Amino acid sequence: GMESSLSERDGVRKRVLLRRKKRNENLSVLVKGMVPLESFWSGRVGQEAVKNKLGEVELQGGDDYGMRNLSAVCGELPATETKGMESCRLDRTFDSGPAPAASPRSTVIGADQFEEGSILLCLESDDPNYGSVGVRWTVMLVDQWASTSVGVGDHVRVIQMDESGLYRVFQVDEFRERPFIVSGAANVLIVHPDTLVSGTLVASSFGCPRKSVLSERLRFSALQDTRSASIGKLLHLLFQRALLYVSDKEALAGLENCLLEQVDLLASGHALILQDSQASQEELKTLLIHAIPEIVQWCTSFFAESGAAAFGPHQKERTVRVSKIYDIEETLWSGLFGLKGKVDASAALSGDDPSQSAAAIELKTGRGGGSQIISHRAQVMLYCLLISELYSQEVSPSLLVYIPADTQRTSANSKTVVTHWVVPRRGDVVGLLMNRNEIAGYLRHENFAQSLELPPKLDDNSFMCKSCFMAEPCSVEYTLLEAGSKGSDCANTISESYLSPAHSRYYTGMREMLYNEERHALKYRPEIWNMKPDKREQLGRCRGGLTLSSEESFIRPGTTNRYQQSFVLPSSTSTCQFERGEFILISYQGHGRFDAKTAVANGLVVEITGTKIVADMSVDLRRWSDNRGIDVGKARWRIDKDEMTAAFAVARDNLELLFLQANDERYGCVDKLRRLIVDLDEPKFAGELQEPMVSELLNEEQRKALQFVFSAEDYSIIQGMPGCGKTTLLAAIIAEAVLRGMTVLLCSNTHSAVDNVLLRVQGGG
Repeated sequence: GMESSLSERDGVRKRVLLRRKKRNENLSVLVKGMVPLESFWSGRVGQEAVKNKLGEVELQGGDDYGMRNLSAVCGELPATETKGMESCRLDRTFDSGPAPAASPRSTVIGADQFEEGSILLCLESDDPNYGSVGVRWTVMLVDQWASTSVGVGDHVRVIQMDESGLYRVFQVDEFRERPFIVSGAANVLIVHPDTLVSGTLVASSFGCPRKSVLSERLRFSALQDTRSASIGKLLHLLFQRALLYVSDKEALAGLENCLLEQVDLLASGHALILQDSQASQEELKTLLIHAIPEIVQWCTSFFAESGAAAFGPHQKERTVRVSKIYDIEETLWSGLFGLKGKVDASAALSGDDPSQSAAAIELKTGRGGGSQIISHRAQVMLYCLLISELYSQEVSPSLLVYIPADTQRTSANSKTVVTHWVVPRRGDVVGLLMNRNEIAGYLRHENFAQSLELPPKLDDNSFMCKSCFMAEPCSVEYTLLEAGSKGSDCANTISESYLSPAHSRYYTGMREMLYNEERHALKYRPEIWNMKPDKREQLGRCRGGLTLSSEESFIRPGTTNRYQQSFVLPSSTSTCQFERGEFILISYQGHGRFDAKTAVANGLVVEITGTKIVADMSVDLRRWSDNRGIDVGKARWRIDKDEMTAAFAVARDNLELLFLQANDERYGCVDKLRRLIVDLDEPKFAGELQEPMVSELLNEEQRKALQFVFSAEDYSIIQGMPGCGKTTLLAAIIAEAVLRGMTVLLCSNTHSAVDNVLLRVQGGG
């Protein structure tokens, strides 16, 4: 069964360790920047006794190490010296999710390695939210955690969890002289927690980490199967609409008619999806209509009092009931786990027992066979962690639902929507978080050289490489950045013989420029969850204390899940100013450290007055508040500025495309662009010049320049001193292009320059 594929016996965790062992010939522990512990342990009471005893214990590991060997150590030490170490056996006394169980974010100031295969870290807390800046404490990594790549200067966080996965309250003072144990049996370590890694990325990285890191840096949606992705997006939207309808109406009556109306909106209101799907509007409507009976049947079964069957561990069935849908496309950001995601739906679920808990409902298009279901289950398990933080609860199971595309239905009446009950087991969660730590090391960029590092290529796996949509970018990066050559290690699908050292220099230089811009734009983002809101507001980077206005939220016309909502600004001396069109993050301020929620929604500023801000958002905050029992009138919100990271991904995509081979009709111009932009081939011009239609207000030099522009077959460049008439000429070029039936893209590095040209065009010269 699929659950057994994820078990500790032959599951994710061991495959991670085997891959790491294969990668390191000496099988040594990866610890960077080793610093002797004596340099910061001198003078501590009891520390030598603990260190010596830990050194005597057999720490070789094994799945059963955990509490057995820890008990052996604690049993031989005086009670005063074992208090911190035995804390992992304390009864759970606080039930409010991972926030109280998480340590303050801390910096590694020392690391030491025992011969038996364990790591001892000395940490110094630097998290003002916990009120414990400068506190020094220790952590010991054993079992599979001893293979973690961590070094001096890295930021880390631990979360206290027992062997059954329950959170325990963390007190940093307990571990100032005795180490906090992170083992296979209890607790977890998060390295680089400020680097938020997508749950989807972590779940898909076990087959090829290199592919996952590349797809995060480059996105490259153009190289993927856009038809399948577009159809899947429409089916997702239809299913989500059904979930909201039944949850809000608390009845199934009228659901089918609602979905039929939604089909018309989806097929006509999503032009880009329609274009990517490579299907006509009628074809998409037919596909969606065929899916309606199955969606209605699923809702009828799972919203019923008796619930419905879902496949559980080892493909056993269990009864599951959906009692309420909290939200759809809920944003999940966690500075505790270093994870992020956007869950298709969050809901209140109950199983065979009557108790309810918040859970994720993740929708997938397809049958969910083979290795695909393992990746999808892993993704849902990570969402379970994020949901536990968002809803302040223990980690609970969630649902994975497969919606087949029209071509995968065996008959018109067959029941093909399959639901899986995903249980996040300790061994699986450990393996996933260890993999997350490894990927975070590649995505966290302290310097430009680190931003170019990639996981190693697969060895002797030509089939996987040939079927991978990232094979060409992977091969290009290998050639340009890693000095690779054709035919080495992985099976390249393109010949790199056309790439030269000059191409490598150009590519590296442009990547460095993009890296510097992105790092500058995003350098303040970790403050959103690490810095107290009032301090951040004093620095002019957010506005806090906002309330929702009495105006009702409404869905933006032409969309299914975009809401316009108004915030009332408090009287404040904040220097933070927003502009129309700015990207923002909305967070719930709460009443304390544990109930504040970061990044509840993202949005766009659409209107600003002296007393309010109107935002186009991904979440209905009134619904969000009601579902959590929060008084909307008393709720306080914070708006943070947020740079759009997608813009940098698009820039990297375009740079990468310059170096692909033009073996696809979609990229027929790539060779030409590379020759002109990178190789600096001279542009070509038509031999015969046409008389311009717009020339009355131009002098002789400007008329010649206008002819020069429209004779260009590649590009033209016009240079002139200030005041020589370049803006007038640009206005004439635009007017001439419009008269010739062309479209015009006008851009500049400043808004004012664009405005000046547009004003000149509007004034007729």
